[in-house]
Amino acid sequence: MKTSFWPKWLLIGSAVVLLACLAGRAPAETPRKIFRVGIYDSRAIAVAYANSREYQNAMKAVELDYAQAKNANNQVRMTEIQQRMQAAQRRLNDQTFSTASVSVVMPVLKSSLPHLAREANVDIIVSKYELNYQSLNVETEDVTDKLVALFHTTDQGWKWAKEIQQKPPLPIDKVPEQ
Repeated sequence: MKTSFWPKWLLIGSAVVLLACLAGRAPAETPRKIFRVGIYDSRAIAVAYANSREYQNAMKAVELDYAQAKNANNQVRMTEIQQRMQAAQRRLNDQTFSTASVSVVMPVLKSSLPHLAREANVDIIVSKYELNYQSLNVETEDVTDKLVALFHTTDQGWKWAKEIQQKPPLPIDKVPEQ
């Protein structure tokens, strides 16, 4: 018995059209997770650190090292310490007045960062001057003051940390030497 030509082609044609429609349809989009970034003004961090108990303690160690070298009349060691401190002062100026990285300061806060991130509901914490692009599924939260609060800074340090945030950073080549 011979089957009809049309029902077979109608079935095949319908299947082809159905597959073509399914293939052309966009897959159901799953909502993208919002990625939250805690940003901070690195200049305020530099100011807070330079006026903190942590910085004073670090400087005491350097002063002691220098005094020992001086008492031993070790000119080589004294010169080495002076050069290292001049470089550190230059770096601190770049951090305070421009956008130089404060990565050498952040380890002081390392143990407190996970708690701060949870408290601020952020996935990552980064200098706002290092955030070069963000997509629409990224939200930022300024955590500068929370980071400054982690330092044992002076009242004057707090004031300067607030003030520096109100001014635009200088280009790195315009930062004063001392």
